[in-house]
Amino acid sequence: MLHNNSLTYYEAWKINWGIAISKPTESKVIFESPPSFHGDGESYYVLNYNEKQFIEIKDAAFWHPLNVESIDPLKERISSFKDSVMAIYPNEKAKYEKLFWANLIELEESGLYYYKKKMMIATVS
Repeated sequence: MLHNNSLTYYEAWKINWGIAISKPTESKVIFESPPSFHGDGESYYVLNYNEKQFIEIKDAAFWHPLNVESIDPLKERISSFKDSVMAIYPNEKAKYEKLFWANLIELEESGLYYYKKKMMIATVS
């Protein structure tokens, strides 16, 4: 969730999460909700990068390798995130189920992930 409308998503992530990434070649906002008594708001983005950018991002120090031990806990965190979004918006459960299904998060052992307690999950495959 952006707190300063003049910041881009990726600039806000550097400030809020410590993730410094370049401007994507394409970005898609799957959904974004405003802050509420539940917290800062929920957001889900899909970013696309060209080959050169992807290599630079993939080599960033903040990533952790996905492996057999990390995949199941991450799946649980992703499921918990989905459940929390649908609990906050019970009247729109079908809408969010459809969004999550259409924009699946793929976890592969050769991939990378970043997780911070505030419920930020990012993957690279």
